Amino acid sequence: MITDSAPKPAPGPFIKWAGGKRALLPTLSPLLPKRCATYYEPFVGGGAVFFALAGQPQRPWRRAVLADVNAELVCAYLAVRDQPRDVIGHLMSLDTSRESFLRERELDPTKLVDARRAARFIYITKVGFNGLYRINRKGLCNVPWGQRPNARVCVPERILAASWALRDVEVRLGDFESTLSRVRPTDFVYADPPYVPATKGAFTSYQRAPFNLAAHQRLAALLQRLAAEGATIVATNSDCTAVRDLYAPFATVTSVPVTRRISASVASRVLGVTHDVLIHACAASDRQLRAPSA
Repeated sequence: MITDSAPKPAPGPFIKWAGGKRALLPTLSPLLPKRCATYYEPFVGGGAVFFALAGQPQRPWRRAVLADVNAELVCAYLAVRDQPRDVIGHLMSLDTSRESFLRERELDPTKLVDARRAARFIYITKVGFNGLYRINRKGLCNVPWGQRPNARVCVPERILAASWALRDVEVRLGDFESTLSRVRPTDFVYADPPYVPATKGAFTSYQRAPFNLAAHQRLAALLQRLAAEGATIVATNSDCTAVRDLYAPFATVTSVPVTRRISASVASRVLGVTHDVLIHACAASDRQLRAPSA
């Protein structure tokens, strides 16, 4: 049973996700809402920003909406929210051998019950290569085994803490345009899309249909319109000319260094510093908002 008291450990991402924002949280924190009517995150991914806010003594929102176009990811969020102990049970039954990984990868997730489907997805992000969940054009998962036989697939306390954080949160399967169609001036939007590739070979294959430049253009235009209407916007992306051109109308576009592991080889992977951009628009900064109820 999920209680009202804050869990230990504090809630955090329950999956391993390429492009997660844990390392960027200290830089993002000053830009995140102290209060808002509705919190929107249309590319939820690992949810590091959401979980950091959800773990505060008083949540800054009256309502929260999380969304993604990845059906496996959305199923995992819903199952962790509603059936955390079932998800834990399924995860605890899986081992991390190559044979077990390949067997799980070949399963048709649509034929599994929700908790089992969620466990398969979480398992692949933990045991597969580099925390990826990659889909080919046929809609099949093709992530190779990560060669980590000692990977810890399930931390029950983390699943329960995430379930606590997700209580009363709306989780949707849908694209950013449908998710943000009802944003109001008192709302907050955090947009962390698949990045515009800043280097050759950068990973962007989170789903069958790639998030291409046209999609980035639509997103930038939508965020600009929402900001002009008074919503508070924070977005993250790669620091490259294409992104800076897209977000030039925003007053605040800041480059920040980010440390990431670089190399396709597990053995030769090293820490390297790249740069992201933070896009920020706070037209509602002087507006008095009634604090949300606890």
